[in-house]
Amino acid sequence: MVKGSSDDLSFKVIYTKNAPTVTTETKTVNENIDYVFANGDKAADSHTAAVKFTRQVSTDAVTGEKTYGDWSADQSFDAVKSPNIKGYTPDQAQIDKQVVKGSSDDLSFKVIYTKNAPTVTTETKTVNENIDYVFANGDKAADSHTAAVKFTRQVSTDAVTGEKSYGDWSADQSFDAVKSPDLKGYTPDKDQIDKQVVKGSSDDLSFKVIYTKNAPTVTTETKTVNENIDYVFANGDKAADSHTAAVKFTRQVSTDAVTGEKSYGDWSADQSFDAVKSPDLKGYTPDKDQIDKQVVKGSSDDLSFKVVYTKNAPTVTTKNVHNNGSLVSQSKEQQTLPNSMELPNTGVDKTKALRLLV
Repeated sequence: MVKGSSDDLSFKVIYTKNAPTVTTETKTVNENIDYVFANGDKAADSHTAAVKFTRQVSTDAVTGEKTYGDWSADQSFDAVKSPNIKGYTPDQAQIDKQVVKGSSDDLSFKVIYTKNAPTVTTETKTVNENIDYVFANGDKAADSHTAAVKFTRQVSTDAVTGEKSYGDWSADQSFDAVKSPDLKGYTPDKDQIDKQVVKGSSDDLSFKVIYTKNAPTVTTETKTVNENIDYVFANGDKAADSHTAAVKFTRQVSTDAVTGEKSYGDWSADQSFDAVKSPDLKGYTPDKDQIDKQVVKGSSDDLSFKVVYTKNAPTVTTKNVHNNGSLVSQSKEQQTLPNSMELPNTGVDKTKALRLLV
């Protein structure tokens, strides 16, 4: 408080400079990795990461001038493996570990994915031929014939979609003609399976050959039944020419085509040999005047007869023979004068021997 009588007042105010203002500055350093296709389209989500740094900032209280301290210690971004994308290959398998400072700028990377070439493989296909040989009832008649041919083609598989593109099959091939096997007594409905041309696109081939049993073979069997009559003397010597005759029979024979078994029909009708009169032989008598009529069948054996001739006993009568004008009595036996003898007292030549016969 001052009065009118007070002197002037004088004061001094002394200003002391304020201490600088110290603050902490924070900085973020970012890492960004973009994953794109060759045409620039997004291939995968981007990878982002960040690290923070700090430093002290001293601001002069009067001038406002800033004085910066050192950034906090260096930091790093871990290596980042590029993601797998089916059918594509990245130009960088990974972004390596990155060391940054507080003074570093943000990091930016781009990984470009290129579509993989299609996978080319070789496809193999087998086309089979099978021929079954069966009887009419379905039973196996012979071993089946089998054959196979192989075809190949290129298959291109899209690396991304998996879609397949197919090339042409290799050249056409063929199965040779196959002759149906011979089976005794049977006939196949196909003499052969002809040559078959197939492609890689062909399905398997299947054939069936059916064997039908052949009809039996029918033949005619002929049989001869003979009759023989021998004419002999009691001593066995031939007395006259033998009598021979023959008759023929027939029957049907059916031969099974498979087993060869024969079935026989009936012989043709019975036949007969006529009665045969025994020939007359002077001075002999046969033991059979005739061989009677003989009836024979196809099943009959040959007939054989023997007629035996026995010499007849001689018979004579008594005659008177004049001998020098007298009658001489002869015995009842046959009188044959030997050629070497002459009649007594007659002078008759021996060639004129007297034979007295009745």
